[in-house]
Amino acid sequence: KKVFYYLIVMTCCILFFYSILKNIGIIFTSRNIQPQIQQPTHNQKYRNSSASHNGSSELLVTGPLTPHVQILQNVEVYYMMPTTPKVIGLLIFFHGCQHSGQHLFILPEDRLVALAALNRGLVVASPTSLNRVSQCWGKADVDRIGNMLPEFEKHTNISTLQLPRMGMGASSGGAFLFQVYQVARFKSMVSYVMGQGFLEEEMKSQNLPSTAYVHMPRDTWTAEAVAHHVASLKSLSIPTHEWKVHSQPFTPKKVCLERLVEFKTEYCYAFFERVHQQKLLDQENIVIASYTEGGWNSVMQESRLDDLSLNLKPGYVLPSTKDHSWLWKSLEEEIAVSYSIHEMTAEYRDEVLDFLMMM
Repeated sequence: KKVFYYLIVMTCCILFFYSILKNIGIIFTSRNIQPQIQQPTHNQKYRNSSASHNGSSELLVTGPLTPHVQILQNVEVYYMMPTTPKVIGLLIFFHGCQHSGQHLFILPEDRLVALAALNRGLVVASPTSLNRVSQCWGKADVDRIGNMLPEFEKHTNISTLQLPRMGMGASSGGAFLFQVYQVARFKSMVSYVMGQGFLEEEMKSQNLPSTAYVHMPRDTWTAEAVAHHVASLKSLSIPTHEWKVHSQPFTPKKVCLERLVEFKTEYCYAFFERVHQQKLLDQENIVIASYTEGGWNSVMQESRLDDLSLNLKPGYVLPSTKDHSWLWKSLEEEIAVSYSIHEMTAEYRDEVLDFLMMM
């Protein structure tokens, strides 16, 4: 009888403590929450067993990258050199509004593109726009970039290699490509989430770079503009392509284990608990409202995302910011990718690099 009594007491205690742990977010039972797996090391590259639903078959996992930064011809340039045996090209990335050159190497989607390019032997440079109010690109930046590039090649000791230059830009940066391509002497370029194209008189030129687009069809205006520009380029036999990025699930597997590996896994899962409680996803785990709407702000605040001492894994370092933390900004990017109207994305990065590197 005593043994039976002790068993009852122990069972009650276990159930009591389980209830407490579940309520404070240490034990999780929500749908689609995945068990923790061993994390890859920094910058580790491995091949996924199946292709991504949007195209890129190679799965890269990395924390924030650590670029060099230099002021050249009054242009702030963040850059990284490849560790491959041979350097085969120079990729220049132009950020969107409310960003800087640094963001390419820190935000989760952007840094995967940067790492994929580095793995291919490309020098990756990301300059910062002149306007630090809107932080968009403008005409005043054209000559700045034209003057900076030769200086950058000298600074990095690649000027004698005569490397092909490739351009990539998102949003404002995607539009800026069509202003700067001549002075930058781009061999090829890819514009993200922007429906900009060459001017009519420029289309008569025989020296236009190969030009492709990555866009999100939910933005119908951009989709229509891209279709028009691609058709025009094809009519002139200029190499071109478009990749369409559709809404995709916002899940712990992707965010906690593949994109934001610096986010402490237990706190990342707790973040998703709050997301489900606020009903911010549909039945297919697609984001149903922009991060500027709905209950996203309250979820971010409740998750204390600005407290990096709480949420950041040991061994990772993030630069300071003026407003919200990089972790907060990174989650905004992942939310926007799932919502899929206007955001930089790592989808199709392999295909994009293949296009840029066509000789």
